[in-house]
Amino acid sequence: MKQTKNLIGAAVFPNPSTSSFRVRVKGNFHYEVYNQTGQRLEEGDGQTEQLVGEKLRPGLYVLRISTAEGTSMLSVVKQ
Repeated sequence: MKQTKNLIGAAVFPNPSTSSFRVRVKGNFHYEVYNQTGQRLEEGDGQTEQLVGEKLRPGLYVLRISTAEGTSMLSVVKQ
């Protein structure tokens, strides 16, 4: 998966993280977490803010965030 520009104004922090990632987006959103082989490991819905990735093992992941305004894919690192 290729990282795209963050056109929807999503904030993901901390990155890298040792526990979970806090996703902050205006309004309602859907998220999906993929590993480096493209396997979806987690998905869910949020409104304004959501904790993501708590059960992920250390590694590099792609976080796909979708809203009514569009979709962004961001790289995140779990340590």
